[in-house]
Amino acid sequence: MRYLFILLVGSQLFGQRYETQSYTALGILNSVEIRYYPASIQVKTTSQIGNNNNFSKLFKYISKGNQSQAKIAMTTPVYTQTKDGQQQMSFVLPKKYMENPPPTPTAKDVLVKKVDGGYFAALRFGGYNSVKKTNYHENKLKNTLYQAGINIQSELFVLGYNSPFALINRRNEVMYAIDSLSLPDSLLQKMVSQKEFHAKNDLELK
Repeated sequence: MRYLFILLVGSQLFGQRYETQSYTALGILNSVEIRYYPASIQVKTTSQIGNNNNFSKLFKYISKGNQSQAKIAMTTPVYTQTKDGQQQMSFVLPKKYMENPPPTPTAKDVLVKKVDGGYFAALRFGGYNSVKKTNYHENKLKNTLYQAGINIQSELFVLGYNSPFALINRRNEVMYAIDSLSLPDSLLQKMVSQKEFHAKNDLELK
C-alpha cells in the first residue's frame, strides 16, 4: 500500500509544473555542470535503508501535516542522500519561505532548516533511474572532478525531477558539494563575479 500511495501521489504532483530550485551555472567540465545554489529552506526526514517511507512523510508535511495546517506547494527537485546506513530525503520549500517562516512539522522526525548557499558539481542523465545508473554517473562525476583537481565536500546527492509516470524527457542528476577554491581559474573568475553580485543584492535588500 505504501508504494501505491507514493505512485499515486507522485503522478499527481509531478504531472504538473512546479517551482524548481534556482541556481547559477558557472561552466561545464566534461558534461559536469558547476553551479552556485543560493540559500534555501528545506524540509528533511531520514529512515533506515530498506524501510524507506521518506516521501510519504514529507508529502504529509506539505499536505497540511504541520502545526499551521497549511498546504505547501510542491517543488522540484527531490533530494536523496545515503549516509551512515540511512537514507535522507529533502523537499525544497517555495522561495517565499526564505522571508516568511514555514509551518512547524507535527512529526518529530521531519525537520525544517535553512541550507546555506554553496557550490556544487552536477551530472545530468535521462530515463528511469536505478542503482546501476546512479553508480555509473557517480563514477563519471567523481573522475571528472578528480582530473580537474576539484575537491568534493559532501556525500553524493541524487536529484529527481519527475513522476514515475513521466515516460519522456526524464531528468535525474547526481551532485556533490565542492570546494570553490579548488575550481579552475576560468571558473574561479565567474565565482568571484557571482559573490560580488550576491553581496550587492544582499546590501540592497537591507
